[in-house]
Amino acid sequence: MEYKMEELLPIVEELAQKYTSGESSSITYERAAYLAGNEKVREKLQMAKKEYERLLQSRSFYKDWKSFWDF
Repeated sequence: MEYKMEELLPIVEELAQKYTSGESSSITYERAAYLAGNEKVREKLQMAKKEYERLLQSRSFYKDWKSFWDF
């Protein structure tokens, strides 16, 4: 894929604003890598939290179902 500079500038502007709060138009490579990594960690954390909640619910269901049949 090839893009013209004019097509990329609005995207760069939006990202620079987002990650520097308008204080600068440049983002260091280290900062960009940190933010990209941090975002991935947050995504994985949310996925793990949802899976944990799902497992707790299924375990609760199993316990309720088992106690129903235990007389």
